[in-house]
Amino acid sequence: MASSGAQFVPGINPTSCRFAWSWIVDVTMAPRYHPIVAQRPFDIVPRMPFDPQSHKTVVFKNNTAVLFWLFMATWMALLVCFTRSAVTAPAVSAFVIAVLALFWVIGLGFTLLMLWAPRVRIEISNHGVLIRERALVWKRDRLYAAKDLSVSDIIENRDSEDGSVHYSCSLLLPVKESIILAQGKRSKVARERDRLISALITAERRAR
Repeated sequence: MASSGAQFVPGINPTSCRFAWSWIVDVTMAPRYHPIVAQRPFDIVPRMPFDPQSHKTVVFKNNTAVLFWLFMATWMALLVCFTRSAVTAPAVSAFVIAVLALFWVIGLGFTLLMLWAPRVRIEISNHGVLIRERALVWKRDRLYAAKDLSVSDIIENRDSEDGSVHYSCSLLLPVKESIILAQGKRSKVARERDRLISALITAERRAR
């Protein structure tokens, strides 16, 4: 039976910044961490068949955080260039200084939050479900039994600005937390959801 556990970087408590990170990803449509009503995997019939002889480890990844890291690195690099140009200019207006100061405050604030944004790798095998989270300032590994996890329905998210629709599917943890593993078009999310359900069913029945 798989057991649950976590390993943290000494002195770092990722839970303390969970609210801040959740707010950022909610605004930007990145992976959200919130409870979603779902069915247990064995209550759902996936399109992919259960393979009782499978010993293959099925891997799911969510590297959205890497895009945020790159975006913030680019933002700060450009800000440094603009600031250097302003400092070396013969004359700089108070307005320019105020705008640069505002951008520095915003940039530093978002950079601090992005330091806590994790990329996620989930490995489903006969030994259980291993969840690896890696941020720039913390890391955590957790191991669960497949029977303790469930899969959300396909969730529709509508952009408040342009009205575009995005879909997502999450793996639900027993600690009232969810990790989005698939985002994008409905057909793509549906395929990943079927693959996730099939992998959990296989791992659960192999563990019996």
